[in-house]
Amino acid sequence: MDYLEKHIKYSADKKKVVSARVSEVVITALNNAEKDRDITGYTFSVSRILERALNDTLNELKRKTGIDYYKLVGWHRKMEGMQTELAFDGLEKFFDFDKEIDKLKEGMLATEDLESIDFDTILEMHEQRVFGSWNHNLYDLKIDATVLDDGSITFKRHLRAMWKE
Repeated sequence: MDYLEKHIKYSADKKKVVSARVSEVVITALNNAEKDRDITGYTFSVSRILERALNDTLNELKRKTGIDYYKLVGWHRKMEGMQTELAFDGLEKFFDFDKEIDKLKEGMLATEDLESIDFDTILEMHEQRVFGSWNHNLYDLKIDATVLDDGSITFKRHLRAMWKE
């Protein structure tokens, strides 16, 4: 029996309750098997089985479509957070990231049979395009801030003060 499990970043996220209709026979059989853990030497939980099945499904989707849905959710959260941080007048809701993700997925699926750029590169390209649009919008609004290539936000006056030191 293995005692160590590989740490996966996304498994540390908060948990959500999932409801699914499952055959009563399957659940009864699993409950009976769990009661026999002292005899069989194996233990499990329905929630771990479901989580593993869901993770396996997402990994299979990644292999078949090229879309890494884990990274997509992380990117969406990161970009929404940055946009909230940049919430100046005129820039409150500049991007609808649900639509951005739809465009990204459509592009990936349209080229899945071609030798195309990998998902990470496409995600990075979308991110840089968003950063460029934000910077253009900030400039047009005469807001003294810049989104850098690494996603950090800096205020130009702050940079000027640092350069003078």
